[in-house]
Amino acid sequence: MPEPDLHDYPRTLYGRWNDGDIDGFCELIAEDVEDRTGGVTGRDAVRAILEQVLAAFPDHHYEVEDVVVDGDVLAVRLTAGGTQHGDFFGYPATGRRATWTEMRMVRIVDGRTAEHWANVDTLGMLSQLGHLSPPDRSNW
Repeated sequence: MPEPDLHDYPRTLYGRWNDGDIDGFCELIAEDVEDRTGGVTGRDAVRAILEQVLAAFPDHHYEVEDVVVDGDVLAVRLTAGGTQHGDFFGYPATGRRATWTEMRMVRIVDGRTAEHWANVDTLGMLSQLGHLSPPDRSNW
């Protein structure tokens, strides 16, 4: 696979996600990928997690906000969103929509994601979905 322009790589990757092309999305992930955030190894393990996300948020969508490239590593700032229609890692469906931010770092080898790190605003997402109560800010 030819080395992609790393500035375009996130838009290609998340464009496939947004189009519902999970096979095409996974095609851009190395067979032996290391997901440093989730602690899983291998494309099949990552795909299983992605399928759980899609089952919970069938309308899940990414918007690529910024891309910074340094050699074979890129940082991506994303806005994500979706409506929770299914169980999300133990949180039951609410039918509510949420929008949250994500920061991801990815190392690319041979045109595919070889390593991945993520920082997701899970607190904001779960609060919007009604799973968590926002903190009392009256004393701030």
